[in-house]
Amino acid sequence: MPAYENQHYVPICLLKNWCGSRHTLWRYCWKNGRLVFDPKGPRKVGFKKHTSNYHNLPGRDATEPEQRLGREVDTPASLVLGKLQSCQLQDLSNQDQLTWWKFIASLRARHPCNVDRYFRSRAQKLYEELARPFLDPKYGSWLWDSGRDLNRLEYINQLLRLRNSSLIHWTTTMGKVGGWLFDDMHSQLINTQKPLLLGDYPLVENDLSWDAPMYTGTLPISPYRVFLFSSRAIEWVVSDLDQMTHDINRYTVEDAEAEVYADSADHRDFVERYLRKPPC
Repeated sequence: MPAYENQHYVPICLLKNWCGSRHTLWRYCWKNGRLVFDPKGPRKVGFKKHTSNYHNLPGRDATEPEQRLGREVDTPASLVLGKLQSCQLQDLSNQDQLTWWKFIASLRARHPCNVDRYFRSRAQKLYEELARPFLDPKYGSWLWDSGRDLNRLEYINQLLRLRNSSLIHWTTTMGKVGGWLFDDMHSQLINTQKPLLLGDYPLVENDLSWDAPMYTGTLPISPYRVFLFSSRAIEWVVSDLDQMTHDINRYTVEDAEAEVYADSADHRDFVERYLRKPPC
């Protein structure tokens, strides 16, 4: 399969932490009305084809946003992710912390529905408005008159670039949001005694607005370690660790769109109870 065709909205570096000695994790999902679970490699789950491609560009050039995401976000974040297995975020350098918060911002920005909603759709609407005079209303195809106005061709080329403009600044936006999170968020990493699950929307959030008065977010970073963060300073005192793990797993499964990942095949009943069935 061509490189970057499968574009991962669940980062591979995160999925790898749920893999065992055979380099596979357990993927749970609904198929034909029943819950199935099977071992999968981290590159075989949590992706959608062409979700962040540039339009109107051929081959590998179209996947440049995904390449940049891996180069500028996931690769440096994977190093920080390794460090966080044994320390608190505040123990790391400012650069490592900024790298991590950029990664957190990417988890929302890279999801297919958010790529379309916040990045692609706005540029698409502007593109359609400006392109309207050059489209044949009957066939929806370009009206060409190359013998009359070469500037028109250049204008159309500019429109095609505009269609990709929001994704050009995709990782830059992640960096800016990550910088704001670095300044304003408070965090804590906690070890659990029972295993954590990971969903195909990895962030568990109580609000869609990061500047909400009492925003809290949860990200399992391995089967027995979870990253908690909030918009206000909280003393993370856990009186019942098993109940906290149960609640995180429940919200993780309920927020998942289609897939849940685990380090074993022991979670069938739990996932079956909380994972939404797809519409018939």
